Amino acid sequence: MSDTKVSISGKECKLYYADDYAVPVWNEISKAVAVSVGDLSKTISKIMSRESGWQFAVPGNKSIQLTFGYLYEKGTDTILDDLIDSFMNDTVLTFAVMDGDIDTTGSEGWLFPGIVASMPETQDLENNVTIEFTIELARIRDVGTLVEPERYIVSS
Repeated sequence: MSDTKVSISGKECKLYYADDYAVPVWNEISKAVAVSVGDLSKTISKIMSRESGWQFAVPGNKSIQLTFGYLYEKGTDTILDDLIDSFMNDTVLTFAVMDGDIDTTGSEGWLFPGIVASMPETQDLENNVTIEFTIELARIRDVGTLVEPERYIVSS
């Protein structure tokens, strides 16, 4: 049997956050729009010497950043409250940017601790009020081990 690949659209993807990295209780950010794992890159240093006429690349540190819009609505919104708290009080949250439900075996995406770095609000005349969140990688330890971003695949 051949390997079957299935294309998916952004509306099928899911964005989650949890208050605790070690024992996450996932909250879906269903009002998220235009989710992007941006700045997924690494620095590259060049090494040159008289030994060779070639320029060699040496990989450096990687970076990751999450951005998404959030549809604002008046009233009680605990998800928005938690995101604002992360900005105001430097609260670290754990984010999962998934290609499907986080409880479904085989779903995959990026998992990392982050902190809200910016949250400008847009109030266009004819569009819904939107808050644009930027999440930066936060430095935390879990049982003494430094936590790094990972490509997470839901197992059974």
